[in-house]
Amino acid sequence: FGFSGLEDFKTGGTVHVIINNQIGFTTLPKQADSAVDVAKISRSPIFHVNGDDPEAVVKVMKMAVEFRQKYKCDVVVDLVCYRRHGHNEQDSPEITAPVMYHCINQHPTVITLYFKQLQSQGILTAEQCADLISDIERNLASEHDHSKTAPSFWDNLGDTPPPLPPTDVALSNVDKDTTTSTGVNRKLLQEIGAQIFRIPAGFTAHKKVEAIMNNRLRAVETGARVDWATAEALAFGSLLAQGVNVRLSGQDCERGTFNQRHAVLYDQFEALSMRNTTYTPLNGLILNLPHGYEGQGPEHSSARMERFLQQSNEDSDEFTMDEVKADVDVNIHIVIPTTPAQYFHALRRQVCALYVVVVFTIVAFSASTLC
Repeated sequence: FGFSGLEDFKTGGTVHVIINNQIGFTTLPKQADSAVDVAKISRSPIFHVNGDDPEAVVKVMKMAVEFRQKYKCDVVVDLVCYRRHGHNEQDSPEITAPVMYHCINQHPTVITLYFKQLQSQGILTAEQCADLISDIERNLASEHDHSKTAPSFWDNLGDTPPPLPPTDVALSNVDKDTTTSTGVNRKLLQEIGAQIFRIPAGFTAHKKVEAIMNNRLRAVETGARVDWATAEALAFGSLLAQGVNVRLSGQDCERGTFNQRHAVLYDQFEALSMRNTTYTPLNGLILNLPHGYEGQGPEHSSARMERFLQQSNEDSDEFTMDEVKADVDVNIHIVIPTTPAQYFHALRRQVCALYVVVVFTIVAFSASTLC
């Protein structure tokens, strides 16, 4: 809604359908904003319709589409209904909304209400309604049984993805009965999945990410329990194999907003404050903290120096005047330069030290000195 009025984001209007179950986990309607309040920022027309009245829903939907087609603006349809069961199998909505769900449990379903309406209007008899329900349930059960024995279409696909259609074909020349082929051979998908989900040797991924990648690799190899992110990665990989560039744009698109994508992996390492206890050759890293320490409290302008100091292995009860011994024993230097010359020498000292040990150095600036 926020972008719908901007020139580069206009679509000529969108029909938004809100399935309003009048409850959000444990939030009662009287304690929450209306589900359609967000539409008010664009001054879109809002149609409220009773979800128990299928014919009214169809009428309002047609009206919304006609309004959008004529005035080229967003339209909102608020389908006022209810949630008969809980959020999931473990959820019991009666706990937090007992009065509401006492009414819902005694309320007939939409199909029951609609069939009663059709019977009262003389359109269908009770026997015809029962026959309709039986036919639909029989068809669903038949299709479900058929899905268990239906042959896989994977074997009918080649080892390479189908060629991309030409981009200069006029719509008038396209056969409207042609079905778009989006399938990819199983063997090719397994090869793509192995390239995406197999962690390279010598690369240390986070344990949780490693488990996720192993599960995805197993899913691709067996064809079972392929999740959303795996399907997405395989789709992107198959397009790349066809020479189609794929671009993701967004603040958290590498990891995925809900920690599900992991398109980019990060090599894990131990804390740098371990110094030569772990690292050979010795690291010569310097960490610059522009917001070092202003002295106006930890919430004003602070790089949290206390946390870095906690990583020091220096014994606070021991003091030595031996500069060489102090440098050899300590694992971290924290420098707060007050002049450019001090910063100059701190940088060079990291490489030019006369002793073998090169420690991890943190240079904390005062923000005011850099301005």
